Amino acid sequence: MDLENAKGHFDDPAHPYDQIVRHRHAKGHTVWIRCRGLAVRDGEGRPLRMLAAHPDVTQLKQAEEDIRARSRELDLILEHMPARIWLKDDANKIIRCNWAAANSMGFEDAESLRGSDTYELFPTMAKKYHDDDLAITD
Repeated sequence: MDLENAKGHFDDPAHPYDQIVRHRHAKGHTVWIRCRGLAVRDGEGRPLRMLAAHPDVTQLKQAEEDIRARSRELDLILEHMPARIWLKDDANKIIRCNWAAANSMGFEDAESLRGSDTYELFPTMAKKYHDDDLAITD
């Protein structure tokens, strides 16, 4: 809660007063506010007043939720796609793949491939297929 966070900052200057809170707008919709501030203290360290800013971060929170929703959708697509799909990083390590890719390389699940070197996996996958299947034709 906002007041508890402020009290924590008043009691201990090292405790940051910085949080995002949700409020119900007078018109009924939700708004998100970032509450951030610093207590001005006297010579004994007692708070005298508070300097604070409270910007509306509702659009940021909505964008975060949109990203989470799109990510969930992509997770579902990836997991149910019959095509073999894997994502790798710049070091050629698998960061993510679907069940079809894992199964084609002889693994039980996609999670067991995380961090694997894709160059090392291709010989494993190639052994499952006939040489003619891997040959490039015109």
